[in-house]
Amino acid sequence: NVAAGCDVCALLRTKAKVRAPGPLKSDGFQLTVLGDYGAHYRIDGSSDFSTWTPLGTVTNVFGAAVFSDPAAPSIAYRFYRAVQVP
Repeated sequence: NVAAGCDVCALLRTKAKVRAPGPLKSDGFQLTVLGDYGAHYRIDGSSDFSTWTPLGTVTNVFGAAVFSDPAAPSIAYRFYRAVQVP
């Protein structure tokens, strides 16, 4: 099982990289997408790696774009992916 032992995981479907996510906090989960300057990324969430829901977008202005998910503490499992968009 890919998700075994993973409360919050991050996946990428771009040339970008995710900076190691920190622990889940009571006010949410935060991840950092590293990639091309000016690139836009849609952050999707899934509980099963099959159905993905768009959660928001970030723009890499300074070499790193931070995404926060305040709903994460109330969800048993959530996986993330960053998809570069135009």
